[in-house]
Amino acid sequence: MNYRDNTEVYFDEAVHPIKDGGKIKKETNGFNDIAGYVYVIGKRFPPYDNDKNMDLLKVGYSDIGTDGKLGRLESFRTTLINYKVYRIYLFRRLPTGKSGARAAEGKLHKKIDNDFEPRGADVRIKHSTGTDSEWWEIKPKYREKFLDFCDDEIQHLDTESAPIYATKFFKTGTSVLKFGSRSNRRVRYDTKGKLYELPGTRSRKTSNPYARGLRARESRAAEDARIAKAAVKAKAAVKSKPELATRAPAADFWRSVLVGKKFFDDDMYDDDPVEFGGNRIITDVVWEREKYKVKEVKGKWKYGIYQPMVEFEPDVRKAKKTGGDKAKQKRIKAASGFMIVPEVLNLYFPELKKKYKAGYEIWKKKNKYNEEESSNPRGAKQ
Repeated sequence: MNYRDNTEVYFDEAVHPIKDGGKIKKETNGFNDIAGYVYVIGKRFPPYDNDKNMDLLKVGYSDIGTDGKLGRLESFRTTLINYKVYRIYLFRRLPTGKSGARAAEGKLHKKIDNDFEPRGADVRIKHSTGTDSEWWEIKPKYREKFLDFCDDEIQHLDTESAPIYATKFFKTGTSVLKFGSRSNRRVRYDTKGKLYELPGTRSRKTSNPYARGLRARESRAAEDARIAKAAVKAKAAVKSKPELATRAPAADFWRSVLVGKKFFDDDMYDDDPVEFGGNRIITDVVWEREKYKVKEVKGKWKYGIYQPMVEFEPDVRKAKKTGGDKAKQKRIKAASGFMIVPEVLNLYFPELKKKYKAGYEIWKKKNKYNEEESSNPRGAKQ
């Protein structure tokens, strides 16, 4: 359902439900104890500049505004213009005065990343800084499965507060999500990351500080186990396929593959020296990050991600080895430069791109590299 597109009555009911006979109103002190909500919204748009449109879903949280309205969703009207709302889960105010929605949102993000099936059906969008955003690319055929997953998991997260009311939004109407009794399924993760149900003696809610600390320690232990397990899995994958490395050793692998390779391009950039005939050779691959000047701010620099940077120069090694005059060395330097791995493979070495497809895709994604905006009409010398 489009937010606030002549649908105010549905969203008012989602925050201040009265069609339940006043049950929630009574339980929450006239709605005053409802402090926040977790929401699922969606929109089709390009997440990055010059990127293609994607079907994106966002799982976020917000506090209820002082006016009792959906403050965060209202603010999105300015930035997203129009978007669809799929779920709103309401949470009580905790003894600290804050909403339980924030903790639930964070736990739900981890559940999506770790447990949503099939693997690869959800692709989490990154911020420009490389950190995770609250957006996932979910193809339309997996949307209902994703929403059902959120509906089930948000009821049983290892948090202090469970949602007290939830609304499912459709194109022309809504329905109330029926929750079971949370106490019937109190779950934890063991130190191996496996989910298990607590016995009745530990399923009860408690304000005992030790019990709360135990829950926190169990959660931390499970998360540590999950991270360690993922690291072991990633290390094993890199051992069998070195091109999957995403840290400094990645430069060693691509150096072994690319150094000494020759390619031809006589018009790589403006003012490209033509006297060397466009013949280039790859001389090194280093673990580095690009540095950009921010035009709007004097003396301000912006840095890219650390990655394997492919260095090249004109294929005139003999002239360089014997020294040559300073003017010629200056022209050689002007015709030299660096590129990123996906750019090199896509433009000049299609066979290597095919051979190391998994590694190519990793750096293509990290760099948001767009193949359609690049072309190499002459091919490469290999």
